[in-house]
Amino acid sequence: MGKDNGEPLFSSERFNPLVTDKGTEVCVVRVPKNVDLKSLYNCDITNPTFYLDGVQYTANLQKEENHVIAATPDENGRFSLTNFKSKKTYTISENFAEPIVPKIEKPPRYIVPQMKDIQQRHPIYGTEYIKELKRKNIDIDFS
Repeated sequence: MGKDNGEPLFSSERFNPLVTDKGTEVCVVRVPKNVDLKSLYNCDITNPTFYLDGVQYTANLQKEENHVIAATPDENGRFSLTNFKSKKTYTISENFAEPIVPKIEKPPRYIVPQMKDIQQRHPIYGTEYIKELKRKNIDIDFS
């Protein structure tokens, strides 16, 4: 129904002749809730992207046969049901810009420098015990 004068936007007298004519195609258009339908009049949604009220939208086309039942008021104010076959479905969605992802670089592998002049130490007996163990191993002759 129109908001201004209370009359419907589409009536069965206006809609039925359009559909019964050969060469007329019925398409289903799925629209987000925040889009005003009046802004879609005379808008070319066949383009991949289009603008409505300064916001960029995209329209995806799906070619599949759907049966749609429409309830439209007639001249007496009663509603009549009409079954339509639609071969295309346009889905309109807001187009968001992709965020810029920074390039992440791996730092070069860090090699720990080898420590020099290290003394080995036994946890209980101390450094002297280790020195004595080394001396005993050198003295053994395996001939």
